[in-house]
Amino acid sequence: MTSRALALLASVAALTMAGPSGGSFGAQPRVAPRDTQRVVFVCEHGTVKSVVAAAHFNKLARERGLPFVAVSRGTAPDSALPALVRDGLLADGAGPWRAAPTRLTEADVGGASLFVSFDQPIDDLVAGRAPVRHWDNTPSVMQGYMTGRDAIVARVTALVDELRRAHRHHP
Repeated sequence: MTSRALALLASVAALTMAGPSGGSFGAQPRVAPRDTQRVVFVCEHGTVKSVVAAAHFNKLARERGLPFVAVSRGTAPDSALPALVRDGLLADGAGPWRAAPTRLTEADVGGASLFVSFDQPIDDLVAGRAPVRHWDNTPSVMQGYMTGRDAIVARVTALVDELRRAHRHHP
């Protein structure tokens, strides 16, 4: 097994053994169970790619009975979701998204099991306290909702499947 594969396996195993977290996460219930682990999706404005990813992640995790919940954060958050994203999530069955756009802060780091960044330099803030995955150069959602959404959902689905496999082996 390569060192990259071993590191990935270790990070997924760490996710399944992480401590409790909770909070407001859009279409999910307002209070997460104590054993729920938080995944933080981060994009620049906290209103497009990270919201699409978190909404679809939460839908898939809920459908598969996994103890994970995703939130969306921005490094320079906008004030509201674009109508294209709001309407797209509703049409996808992954909405409504109720969480307000929120800036990524130090407080997010302590309660997270995994970070997924869309073209944002968050490694210094996270400082090794949780795994960070970089999903850079993902197609624009605003220039083509279905193309951007499909690229994000493919990665989210693979991540949820990976977490499900790891969770089965490390309950």
